[in-house]
This record gives sequence, C-alpha cells and structure tokens, in this order.
Amino acid sequence: MPIPQVTMAAPVQRLSLGPLDHLPPRHYTRFAIYLPLKPNASYATAFAELQRGLHKTFLQLPWLNGKVFWQSKKTPGWRPGQLEVQYTPIAADGPAPWQFKYNELTSDVDIDELRETGFPTDTFTDQEVLWAPFAPDIRKGADVFIGQANFMPGACVLCAAIFHSVADGMADVTIFKLWADHTRGDEGGGASELVLPADSADRGAIERLWEEERSGTPFEKINTPAAWNIVGLEAPVAKTKSGRRGALANKSARWKHSIKKESGKVVLRLAIKVKGEAKAIDSLLAASTKEPELKSRMFYISPANFAALKRACAEGGQLVSGNHAVCALLWRSLMRARIAAEEAATGDVVDDGGDSRIEMTVDGRHHLSLPPTYLGNVVLLSRATLPRPVIAAPETTLSHVAQVLRTAGDSISPSSALDAYSLARGLEGYDRFDERATPVAGARMLVTSLLTMPASGIGFGDRGVFASEGRAEAIRPLMGAFNKYFRICFIMPPKSYGGIEVVFNLSDAEMEILLQDEEFDKYAMQMN
Repeated sequence: MPIPQVTMAAPVQRLSLGPLDHLPPRHYTRFAIYLPLKPNASYATAFAELQRGLHKTFLQLPWLNGKVFWQSKKTPGWRPGQLEVQYTPIAADGPAPWQFKYNELTSDVDIDELRETGFPTDTFTDQEVLWAPFAPDIRKGADVFIGQANFMPGACVLCAAIFHSVADGMADVTIFKLWADHTRGDEGGGASELVLPADSADRGAIERLWEEERSGTPFEKINTPAAWNIVGLEAPVAKTKSGRRGALANKSARWKHSIKKESGKVVLRLAIKVKGEAKAIDSLLAASTKEPELKSRMFYISPANFAALKRACAEGGQLVSGNHAVCALLWRSLMRARIAAEEAATGDVVDDGGDSRIEMTVDGRHHLSLPPTYLGNVVLLSRATLPRPVIAAPETTLSHVAQVLRTAGDSISPSSALDAYSLARGLEGYDRFDERATPVAGARMLVTSLLTMPASGIGFGDRGVFASEGRAEAIRPLMGAFNKYFRICFIMPPKSYGGIEVVFNLSDAEMEILLQDEEFDKYAMQMN
C-alpha cells in the first residue's frame, strides 16, 4: 500500500518594519488607474492578464503576500508600537494572489462621459471600487497589498494600494510599474523593463547608512527643529514648572482647550513616552456631525499658467521650485477660503487666531543616498507656519508665501535627515508618533506632491485587450475616507501634454468662496 505524501506548509516568514516605516498613518492611500479597453474587449481576459502580471510581481516581492501585525513582545528588539510583516511566499505554479478581486460596475457611466467631465473623484464610492477598508485592524492583520479590477463600458478602473506602513508613494509607483511590466511581458522583450537594484527591498539599508554616516550626536541632544519636524514631532524645550517640556505641553493644552470649545468632536489622544516621561499628542479626527461635510474637487493648472505662477513666486529674484509655487498657491488660497467660511459661520473676525501650518511630504531617498527604487518608507515632513491673518491678508504676496515654504524645505538635508532617523530609532516606543492627521477643523493642511513620481512610465501593454498600450488615461486618489476624516491636497503626476492637476477637499461654503478668489482663478481652472 503506497504511503500517502504529506505536503508541508511553507513556514511563515517575518519582516520587522524599520523606524521610518512607523511614521506614516496606518491606513491605505488608494488610487484608481483608468485603463482604456479596446472595443469588445473581454473583461475576463483583461482580468486574467492583470492577474498573470501580479502573480509574477508577488514572486519577485514575496512579502506582498503578507499581512502587517503588531510584533510580539517576545521578539528581540521589540518596542511598543513595533510592526512586522508576516508572509508566506506564493508558489510559482500556485493560484494567483487572492487579494486581487474582479468586479463589474453597475453604473451607466462610460469612459467617454468620464473623459468629458475630467474623471471626477466622486464618480464611484470607495466601497464600490475597492474591497478593503481604509484603516484595517492591525490585530487581525492588514493585508500588505489590496487590489480590484473594476470593469465598465470601455475601461478598467484598476484600484490598488500598499499598506502605508510598508511602502510610501514612490515605492507604490515602483511596485505598480513592476506589475505593469510583468503584465506587458514579451511585448517588451520578455522580461520586466524595470531593473530593481539588490538593495531596493533591503530594510536594513537605512540602518547601515546611519551607522556609517551619523553625526554621533547623542539622542538626547538632537534638538534641531528640522529633525523633530521631519518625524512629525515638536522640538523639546526647557521644562516648565509642571515638569512638561514646553512645546509638547502647549500641544497638550491645546488638546484640552479643544475639548472644551469643540466638545462635539471625536478626539483621539495618543499616549507617548520620552525617556519615561508621559506626554500627549492630539489627533483630531473629524468624525462629528458638527463639522462640515467635505467634498473633493479637482483643478487644472495649464503649462502657461504654471510658468506664470512660478514667475509670480520668484518676484524679487528669489528662485523657488515649481512644487513650492503650487504649494504656495494652494496654502494661501485654500486657507483664505477656509478662514472666510469660518468667519461667516461664527460671526467672529480672525485677527490673532493663531497660526496656519502646512505640512508637505518629501521623498527622502536622495537625502539618505538610497536608490529611487527603494521599497520602504522614506517620507520626510517639511513644515511651515504663518499667522492666520497673514496667510489671509490681501497684501501678503505669493512670493512671500513661496519663500516661507522654500526656507522650510531647505532645512531638510542629509545631516538633518540622519538626525531625524536617530530620533525615530531612539524612541522607546513607536506608539509615540503623531498620526499626522489634518483634521477638518483648525488651520492645518497636508500636501502630498506626486510631481516627481514616474507614473507616466506605467504601461500594462496591449495584451489584445488594452487600448493605448495599457497606459492610464487618468490617475485619481480615492477620496471618500479622506473627506470624512482628513484635510488633504494631492498634486498629481504631471500630464504628458503638460500642466498639473490638483485634488483637495473643501466644504461647499469654502468652495463657493474659493471660486470667487481672483488670484486662484488666475492660475487654476476647475475640472469637476
């Protein structure tokens, strides 16, 4: 009698996430890629081609098949808040990744209608086009990769995301390009055109760089505002009589004040610990019916207007980048609309109503000598503040605002980035990190710029089903969850024909005021 063979399950592998992987909020930043289909193309065939390419991508990057969990306290080097990826590599002859789903949309809209309206972000709800929640339960495991192919007449709306604690936006684009290259396959010569250096997926690369190039300044003495800002924290100052360090004590006081003044808000208080000293950082999540409902809007800045905007921001001979010019326009215009709407709603005039703060994400790869294809998180944060009356004042020029942003950006350097890494790796617990939320109320805003991301290089090939060689007609962020919880602005990758698209969320009252802003209208045209 033959002895039955027992197939041994592959052991679960574990990948500890590094200090910078713990800086971003623990959610998915999800995008929709609009791929045009050939006439009469088979949805099933298109899905099978995408599955085939994704399977090869999972074989090349096996941790894509994993889930993110809280790490066990028994793990050597564990600290509070430590995350890890647990995964089992998929088999080359096994089934395609289950995380990628098929869906046929029931809407009557077709690709031509979407083209005419500029591919609005609110055509479909988040739940219609992607199966996974915005912020999954880490205790149950957050899938590293989620994806869904949504078919409609003339197009595939491809939605996908990598859990933010595993990869940042630049890494996402690299992974999606790898997927596209594998899908295109032999149409491009057989192998993927994207060559990943050996250290692209090496999460120890930053640690080795830090060991070689760090300044040697003790953790307790790293007190540069830029280094603290990069990791989303306030620089500590002299202790007050209460024993709290001033900057964080002030933030805690503001949290208490917000409870009294705005009791309708849901407030998340994050406990943190620095050398045994308990602190509190507030993260106001706008989950209250008292807050205005936000809607996402999209505007287009033409090549001519972009050039004019850069000239306006460079008045006085001070050169600024195109990214700083767009951020200056957004910060000034959106905050002016938000402040005016607040004044109209409350009847109070903003005179000394505190500061407005903008937070801009910065890709830190070149600051830390990492390859552009590095597949972890290297999101740094550039922060700038202006008094609310100043940002809203007619006499405040765009060039002044742009210079404030440039000064903030110039403070990020290889040395300050390494100091920031020292701060992150030296914390007793990763649960210290602020979620970096920009709540509906208040005067903060977050800008995520995708201007330097090579999204135009993503092409899935013809494969007998995709039109335009499988290149996206449009890329849009899924804004449903952001509209509920956070203020955010996206500067989208540049269009092949020039110009820039920007996406942000405002209330109806704020939008009405923005559309009357002559300065904003001079440079930006509403798409939808």
